[in-house]
Amino acid sequence: MNRARTHHAPAAPTRRDATPRLVLLATLLLCACAGGSPPSAGPHPGPRRVRVAQAERSNRPLVTEVVGTVRATRSATIAPLLGGTVAEIRVGLGSSVRAGEVLVRLSAGDVAARLEQTRLTSAQAERDRNRATLLKEQGAMS
Repeated sequence: MNRARTHHAPAAPTRRDATPRLVLLATLLLCACAGGSPPSAGPHPGPRRVRVAQAERSNRPLVTEVVGTVRATRSATIAPLLGGTVAEIRVGLGSSVRAGEVLVRLSAGDVAARLEQTRLTSAQAERDRNRATLLKEQGAMS
């Protein structure tokens, strides 16, 4: 009995089969391109001359000068409750301050004049109210 023999064609190379081949090819190419002249076996120049000094301990300030921009992480807009002439500034530029802290003192003359003006305006308003009440009671005003 003769059995028929079947022959299979070789399978197409897979990606897994191609990877080692590509690595080998790349290695061979790199070795071929890396040619060059071997290092010369000429005379060695010998050690270089250097200066040495004894280490000493000393107290020196550590200062580093740099150029840059510093920006505050927090800032606030400051405005007076009343306008006037500044008599005294109690904090310097860039100082840290707390809420409610007095930063400037206004001239007492300006504040006194404004207070007097406010008193006069209040007195006039009181007189106008009294007069309006009287006119209403007399029926002259509704």
